[in-house]
Amino acid sequence: MVNTPDGLPITINCSDYGQCMLFFFAYCPELRALITDILRPGDLCFDLGANVGLLTAIMAQLVGSAGKVIAVEPNPAVTAQLSHTFSRCFQGRVSVVQAGVTGGEGTDRLLMPGFSGGVQH
Repeated sequence: MVNTPDGLPITINCSDYGQCMLFFFAYCPELRALITDILRPGDLCFDLGANVGLLTAIMAQLVGSAGKVIAVEPNPAVTAQLSHTFSRCFQGRVSVVQAGVTGGEGTDRLLMPGFSGGVQH
């Protein structure tokens, strides 16, 4: 577990280049600004495709102890990282769900490059 430059605790896989890059570049400043403008204490929100939870942590901070964030992530390795982070931080504010989100019902395979979270499916 590490802290981002703005002090948010996140669990990352240090051998995953993409996850490490979150700490060297501002991640989605426009989306972060929108989330900050919209979310209020007590809100319920979803982070669909949560990845390591950078935006999830921002959302959890904004909704406060009366709010709830549902973090949805299909990658089982990354879901484990999310669970690790949010079992230690923001207790009770974040629920982690391992699933994919699509426009229809059913199941499918998750295909990822071998370097994405260290797991290939």
